[in-house]
Amino acid sequence: PTAIAPTVTVVDNLNALEARISDTLVAIVSGSEEMSALEELRTYWNNNGGDKVVEFYDTWYNENIVNK
Repeated sequence: PTAIAPTVTVVDNLNALEARISDTLVAIVSGSEEMSALEELRTYWNNNGGDKVVEFYDTWYNENIVNK
C-alpha cells in the first residue's frame, strides 16, 4: 500500500535512509556482510528519523486504507 502513499515529508534524509537499507540488505544477501549488520542498520534507522517514517506510513495507512 505504500506505493500509493504520498511522499514522506517528515524527514529530510529519506533518500539516505533508503540507500542505507538497500546497500546493507544487498551486502547481506551477497555475503559481503554478516547478518549482524542488521542490528547496525536498525540503529542507524532509528537514529536518523526512521521512526518518523514508520509513524507517517502508519498514520496514512490507518486514515486511508483501514478506515475506508
